[in-house]
Amino acid sequence: MRTYSIFNKDFISLVDWSKEEVSTILDLASTLKER
Repeated sequence: MRTYSIFNKDFISLVDWSKEEVSTILDLASTLKER
């Protein structure tokens, strides 16, 4: 999983996020859900 600067960034719409950032967020959510 590659780390992008997703901290201090609001989720307004997917247009504001790159494909890699969205992928990182979904990977992180999946990892946290498994715990």
